[in-house]
Amino acid sequence: MESNQVNLEQLWATPRVEHSDIKEVYQSIDTYRLKKVKMNWALAIIGVSTIGWIIGIYIWLLDTEFAGSLWVILGSLCCGITMMLFMFNYYRLNSLMPESILTQSTSDYIALLTKEKKQQLQLSKVWMNVYIVTLITGIAIFTYPFIVKIDSAIVGGKNIVLMGYYIVLGIWAGVNMYWNKKMNTKKIIKLEQMISSLQAIK
Repeated sequence: MESNQVNLEQLWATPRVEHSDIKEVYQSIDTYRLKKVKMNWALAIIGVSTIGWIIGIYIWLLDTEFAGSLWVILGSLCCGITMMLFMFNYYRLNSLMPESILTQSTSDYIALLTKEKKQQLQLSKVWMNVYIVTLITGIAIFTYPFIVKIDSAIVGGKNIVLMGYYIVLGIWAGVNMYWNKKMNTKKIIKLEQMISSLQAIK
């Protein structure tokens, strides 16, 4: 009798999840999966285009006075390596989720989303910030000789344009880091909500 009472109490304490709620949770997981597929493709296109742009600009500068500039060479290498490292770590931490939700159990999806949450935290807190800082640094190095020449032509080499340019770059880096933190916080909250909903079903 006592065991029956315990089982009834446990059953009473377990949150009830309606069928419509279960369907909604699965739909939200599938929507997240599809967004992730689109983001992976978008990043691949942006990454390849950026690397191609860097190579194209460097080739275009070969017949100019900036061809042998150490600033241009170092800046190009910094931007190119930064982009490749970021893409490598992004795809390493962003493996695609299974297409069919019906082939996965609730426990499988809880484990999958928990792993996804940890990977997104690592990506947003570490790699995104490293990427933004090193990319901005690469751009600053790459464009230095151009900005110096512009500064000399406009204000006679008083570094006013140079300082203004680097202040703008710094602000841009700060805005990107803030936006990255805000967007990834929303993503983590969404993942936590899906995990909680699946745990309630389980």
